[in-house]
Amino acid sequence: MVQYHVMAEYLLELCLLDYDMCHYAPSLISAAAIYLALWYVYHEIIICFKYMCSMVGRVIPSITHLEVSNR
Repeated sequence: MVQYHVMAEYLLELCLLDYDMCHYAPSLISAAAIYLALWYVYHEIIICFKYMCSMVGRVIPSITHLEVSNR
């Protein structure tokens, strides 16, 4: 999951530009960046998962129909 790592680094770099972030501990900023990056990747996975489920739902009936007609 390199994607979340790159996103977390990007978020950390954004935090360097905001003076108000210097009031937080570096470990807290890092944890928040990783959490947000994983949340984003998780939601991308859910979108892909839902599409795959709908795709399988369309394919399964046709496979069942082929198996029945071959008997």
